[in-house]
Amino acid sequence: MERHVRRSLAAAVVAGTVIGLAGYAPAASADATRAGPAETTRLGDRRFVVTGSRMYEVGAADATYPATGWHIRGEMGGFWTPPIKVLDGIWFGVNGTWLKARRFTTGAGYTTMSLAGPGGLTVQRVDVVPDGGRAALIGLRFPAGAGTVRLTVDAHSELLSAYPWGFTTPGQAAANLPDTGSFDGRNLVFRDRGTPPVANARPHDWAALVGSSLTPAGHALGPGLRGPQAGVICGDPAPAVCDDGPDGRGTGGRLAYDVTAGGSARTVWFAVAGSDQGLAPARAELARALRDPDGALAAKTAARAAVARHSRVDLPGDRLLQQSVEWSKQNLADSVQESRDLHVFASNQGTAHPPPAGVVGRARWIGAGWPDYPWIFATDGEYTAFAAVAAGQFAAVEDHLRTLRDLSEIANDRSGKVVHEVTPDGQVYYGVNADAGNTDETVKFPSAVALTQRERDCFTGDSGLFHTGTGPTSDPAGNPGPSCDSVLSAVPSERSVFSLGNAIMAVAEGNYGRMAQQQRYTTANARSQLDPGMWEMPGAMPEILPSPDFGSNLSKDFLSRSSVLQAWGAYGVLWPVVHQQLGVAPDLGNGRLSVVPLIPAGRRIAGSDIRVGSGHLDVRAASRGKVLSVSVDAAVPARLTLGTVLPDGATVATVTLDGRPVPVRRVPTARGDELTTSTGPGRHTLVVTLKP
Repeated sequence: MERHVRRSLAAAVVAGTVIGLAGYAPAASADATRAGPAETTRLGDRRFVVTGSRMYEVGAADATYPATGWHIRGEMGGFWTPPIKVLDGIWFGVNGTWLKARRFTTGAGYTTMSLAGPGGLTVQRVDVVPDGGRAALIGLRFPAGAGTVRLTVDAHSELLSAYPWGFTTPGQAAANLPDTGSFDGRNLVFRDRGTPPVANARPHDWAALVGSSLTPAGHALGPGLRGPQAGVICGDPAPAVCDDGPDGRGTGGRLAYDVTAGGSARTVWFAVAGSDQGLAPARAELARALRDPDGALAAKTAARAAVARHSRVDLPGDRLLQQSVEWSKQNLADSVQESRDLHVFASNQGTAHPPPAGVVGRARWIGAGWPDYPWIFATDGEYTAFAAVAAGQFAAVEDHLRTLRDLSEIANDRSGKVVHEVTPDGQVYYGVNADAGNTDETVKFPSAVALTQRERDCFTGDSGLFHTGTGPTSDPAGNPGPSCDSVLSAVPSERSVFSLGNAIMAVAEGNYGRMAQQQRYTTANARSQLDPGMWEMPGAMPEILPSPDFGSNLSKDFLSRSSVLQAWGAYGVLWPVVHQQLGVAPDLGNGRLSVVPLIPAGRRIAGSDIRVGSGHLDVRAASRGKVLSVSVDAAVPARLTLGTVLPDGATVATVTLDGRPVPVRRVPTARGDELTTSTGPGRHTLVVTLKP
């Protein structure tokens, strides 16, 4: 049954990857990853994320922007350019009808929607955020023969900072100043200027612009302008769907255009730009984004094609995991963020707002998760670093570590202690010298001991490893569950499955060569990205998977969900494949590189363009009957240890390297006996023949 399900999923994934945006996807989108999986059901219940390094967008897959998130209640969605938010959302209408998506597709670095308009009109939409800029682009493609239509664009501002949050002291209720809106003859202009009436607040001048390369035929201003959404406030208790948080003080604007599509299709581009340094920089960002939007989209897809080229794998025995490797690389690239001029201060877990202890001029990091954790974490970075290294995304890891160093040296006065959690404006929530140590080691404990225990049904379910093992009354209705042992019988259970827990278990199983058991956890995380029955956003690995005590994100309102995109789970996909299955283990500081694959019986595995220092590596390994073969092309200036993990109890008959007998070493390891030999860089093939 499991094999049938996995084959069906793999087929669905492969089928889904050929679905792109007709007329939009760049030529390079023939690549499976960049074409993307699609969704047509419950689009209004699904969040999507589009990111660049200095701006990101969070909305619903039906092209609306419901109030989202809980750190600042209802305000974690919309458009952000760290360290500030700029818009709640942007909406498009044609001839008096607001456009809603009936199909959503995730691309590599962009998303697309098929929007249903009046009279059977279909408008194709693409959202992309160019890296390095503080502007997002949205393209609308009208089909040939559409004639002249009145295009209406609504935008609702919300200029506020990433901190304080809604529940801290002070909170956003005190810190958030009202926005103003105006029209400059071409664009909507939103401003938030002043000094919040809270201790140690600094004066600010924040700005957002919304516009197009077209000249509007009309405009309007007012706080009620937000497309089809009525402006329902997220009270307590909150309605099932709401439009604005209780601390929101934004305003709205409308632009109207007459757009003609005659004998050929026509694309109209819009940009959302912002700055925390005043109006002039925001205006410059808008102009830059609209100068060549098609080129910006092409550049983004080319950059993501480069991401896809590194650590390409071929896993015939697990195509679902192979696809997960590809999307995990894209998820990591999605997560890179940057902010400037971080005024570093310790909030004592949200209870204080002292003057800053110093300023970090530039910070770049791998964001933890969207929409509520897109900022800087030490522990998350510890796991994503392994994934990013396996993916060849070295710069992101190096930048993350430098950011942690710079922030920690200021916040902790060079004591050596690393901060735990920091928002992109410099607020250190936890991890200063006065705080107790973090409990990072406890989550790693399963990687060292009791692996068998955690595979039992009381620890692991259909979606993977539970946060806490099942006790005697684990069911929310009070029904007895399987008790693990006498210790857990006194511990409240939490059968929520985190993608990080699955990642840790996958790596732990791989450490001991337990590939069949590892597959249980890699499959769970891969399904969360690529199984239509599990995903919220196609292709994105979430923070928490559908599980007994959590339910699913789709079962919750937009204010209380886990992250739709969380970086840490990639650790349990990329590291098991590149490091454990393909066996790539560089030690370039000592001039060494080891490639010792663990080959599935009767199968082959391969990886290409695996980045190793300034070089790269290709690996092919196969098991055919009694013959194990490993071929490498190592463009790496290092002494190469080449080998394979032997099957349990195997006896070696002959070993050749490049067709010649070679001396070998057989070394017992945790994942099995490794048979290795030494050579230099270049192309080599090791063949091991076992005795019958």
